[in-house]
Amino acid sequence: MTPKMHCRKSVTVVFMIHGVGGSSDVWQAQLDCFNNCGIEVVAPDLIGHGFSSAPRDRSAYEFTEIAQDMVAVFDRYCKHCNVVVGHSYG
Repeated sequence: MTPKMHCRKSVTVVFMIHGVGGSSDVWQAQLDCFNNCGIEVVAPDLIGHGFSSAPRDRSAYEFTEIAQDMVAVFDRYCKHCNVVVGHSYG
């Protein structure tokens, strides 16, 4: 039996990760809802999407590079309770 995890707003962060061809804009309704509830949300634009940089070097878009970018985001913003929501990245 898995114990239930109770997260308080003050120690919770929700990471919203968009899919290929999208941007953090796809989460606007969810961002508004979580923000109105006082829950911290991090919704980055992945490399080459939205307002992020778009390097010419194709190797910057390899999955391992994108994963390293996300680890840096998690390291910067993670709290006691972390929720990851994403879609459409294979």
